[in-house]
Amino acid sequence: MLAGLWFCYMALGLSMASLAPLVSEIEADLRFSHSAMGTVMGAWQFVYIFAAIPCGMLLDRIGARWGLAIGAAIMGLSGIFRGFAGEYIELLAAVALFGVGGPLISAGAPK
Repeated sequence: MLAGLWFCYMALGLSMASLAPLVSEIEADLRFSHSAMGTVMGAWQFVYIFAAIPCGMLLDRIGARWGLAIGAAIMGLSGIFRGFAGEYIELLAAVALFGVGGPLISAGAPK
Protein backbone atom coordinates (compact mmCIF):
# COMPACT_ATOMS: atom_id res chain seq x y z
CA MET A 1 0.00 0.00 0.00
CA LEU A 2 2.81 2.40 0.88
CA ALA A 3 4.54 1.75 -2.45
CA GLY A 4 1.30 2.43 -4.32
CA LEU A 5 0.84 5.66 -2.40
CA TRP A 6 4.40 6.69 -3.16
CA PHE A 7 3.81 5.97 -6.86
CA CYS A 8 0.63 8.10 -6.85
CA TYR A 9 2.49 11.04 -5.30
CA MET A 10 5.39 10.59 -7.71
CA ALA A 11 2.97 10.60 -10.65
CA LEU A 12 1.30 13.71 -9.24
CA GLY A 13 4.62 15.54 -9.03
CA LEU A 14 5.82 14.42 -12.45
CA SER A 15 2.55 15.41 -14.07
CA MET A 16 2.68 18.84 -12.47
CA ALA A 17 6.25 19.45 -13.60
CA SER A 18 6.15 17.76 -17.01
CA LEU A 19 4.62 20.57 -19.03
CA ALA A 20 7.00 23.44 -18.20
CA PRO A 21 10.15 22.05 -19.87
CA LEU A 22 8.21 21.45 -23.07
CA VAL A 23 6.64 24.89 -23.45
CA SER A 24 8.67 26.04 -26.46
CA GLU A 25 8.24 22.72 -28.27
CA ILE A 26 4.48 22.66 -27.65
CA GLU A 27 4.13 26.30 -28.73
CA ALA A 28 6.00 25.60 -31.96
CA ASP A 29 4.26 22.31 -32.70
CA LEU A 30 0.70 23.47 -32.01
CA ARG A 31 1.30 27.12 -32.99
CA PHE A 32 0.25 28.51 -29.60
CA SER A 33 0.88 32.04 -28.43
CA HIS A 34 2.56 32.61 -25.09
CA SER A 35 -0.77 33.63 -23.56
CA ALA A 36 -2.51 30.48 -24.82
CA MET A 37 0.26 28.33 -23.41
CA GLY A 38 0.08 30.19 -20.11
CA THR A 39 -3.64 29.50 -19.94
CA VAL A 40 -3.03 25.82 -20.58
CA MET A 41 -0.34 25.65 -17.90
CA GLY A 42 -2.61 27.29 -15.33
CA ALA A 43 -5.72 25.27 -16.15
CA TRP A 44 -5.12 22.45 -13.68
CA GLN A 45 -4.54 24.85 -10.76
CA PHE A 46 -7.76 26.71 -11.53
CA VAL A 47 -9.79 23.49 -11.64
CA TYR A 48 -7.98 22.16 -8.54
CA ILE A 49 -9.18 25.15 -6.49
CA PHE A 50 -12.83 24.41 -7.21
CA ALA A 51 -12.53 20.61 -7.16
CA ALA A 52 -10.71 20.30 -3.83
CA ILE A 53 -13.74 20.51 -1.53
CA PRO A 54 -16.02 18.23 -3.59
CA CYS A 55 -13.15 15.75 -3.96
CA GLY A 56 -12.61 15.82 -0.20
CA MET A 57 -16.30 15.12 0.35
CA LEU A 58 -16.10 12.26 -2.13
CA LEU A 59 -13.09 10.85 -0.29
CA ASP A 60 -15.02 10.92 2.98
CA ARG A 61 -17.87 9.07 1.33
CA ILE A 62 -16.00 6.36 -0.60
CA GLY A 63 -12.77 6.02 1.38
CA ALA A 64 -9.14 6.69 0.66
CA ARG A 65 -8.41 3.49 -1.25
CA TRP A 66 -11.11 4.05 -3.87
CA GLY A 67 -10.42 7.78 -3.94
CA LEU A 68 -6.75 7.23 -4.66
CA ALA A 69 -7.60 4.72 -7.39
CA ILE A 70 -10.03 7.13 -9.03
CA GLY A 71 -7.54 10.00 -8.72
CA ALA A 72 -4.77 7.92 -10.28
CA ALA A 73 -7.07 6.90 -13.14
CA ILE A 74 -8.07 10.51 -13.79
CA MET A 75 -4.44 11.64 -13.75
CA GLY A 76 -3.53 8.81 -16.12
CA LEU A 77 -6.29 9.83 -18.52
CA SER A 78 -5.08 13.41 -18.34
CA GLY A 79 -1.59 12.31 -19.36
CA ILE A 80 -2.88 10.19 -22.22
CA PHE A 81 -5.13 12.97 -23.49
CA ARG A 82 -2.22 15.43 -23.32
CA GLY A 83 -0.24 13.23 -25.65
CA PHE A 84 -3.02 13.09 -28.23
CA ALA A 85 -4.07 16.75 -28.04
CA GLY A 86 -3.73 18.51 -31.36
CA GLU A 87 -5.57 21.75 -30.67
CA TYR A 88 -5.75 24.36 -27.95
CA ILE A 89 -9.08 23.29 -26.47
CA GLU A 90 -8.04 19.63 -26.39
CA LEU A 91 -4.83 20.36 -24.51
CA LEU A 92 -6.63 22.78 -22.19
CA ALA A 93 -9.23 20.14 -21.32
CA ALA A 94 -6.58 17.45 -20.84
CA VAL A 95 -4.56 19.61 -18.46
CA ALA A 96 -7.70 20.79 -16.65
CA LEU A 97 -8.71 17.17 -16.10
CA PHE A 98 -5.59 16.78 -13.99
CA GLY A 99 -7.10 19.37 -11.64
CA VAL A 100 -9.83 16.88 -10.76
CA GLY A 101 -7.50 13.95 -10.09
CA GLY A 102 -4.92 15.94 -8.14
CA PRO A 103 -7.08 16.74 -5.10
CA LEU A 104 -8.07 13.10 -4.77
CA ILE A 105 -4.41 12.16 -4.48
CA SER A 106 -3.22 15.02 -2.30
CA ALA A 107 -6.18 14.80 0.10
CA GLY A 108 -6.49 11.01 0.03
CA ALA A 109 -2.86 10.16 0.71
CA PRO A 110 -2.75 11.42 4.32
CA LYS A 111 -5.82 9.34 5.17
